[in-house]
Amino acid sequence: MTLITDKDLQALALIKKLIDADDETDDSHLDYQNIELQEAFNRISHNLKHGHNYFKILPDSEKKWFNAKCESCGWFGSSEYLLGGGQIADTGDYDDTYCPICQSKDIN
Repeated sequence: MTLITDKDLQALALIKKLIDADDETDDSHLDYQNIELQEAFNRISHNLKHGHNYFKILPDSEKKWFNAKCESCGWFGSSEYLLGGGQIADTGDYDDTYCPICQSKDIN
C-alpha cells in the first residue's frame, strides 16, 4: 500500500511554496494564521511521509531508537517518528518529544 507518491510530494512542495509566499510580510507584522498553516502543513507532510512506519515494532538489531507508546491515543512505534526532541539552544538540554498523531507529550 502506498500512502504517498512522487506526485503527492510534488504537490506538497507546491503547497509549501504557496504557504511560504503568503508569509512574506514586513518585519513589523506577524501572521499568526499563516504560522498555524505552516505547523499543520508540517504535521501533515510528516505523517504522510512516515505514517506507514508508525506501527512497526523495531527489530532487535536497531539500537539507536526504542519502542515508544503514547498513553493518550495509543499510538506505538519507533521513537524515530516522535516529534520534537530537538536541542534547546546551547544548553545541551532537549525539549520534550511528542506523539506524531495527537501531539501529546505523555510518551513511554
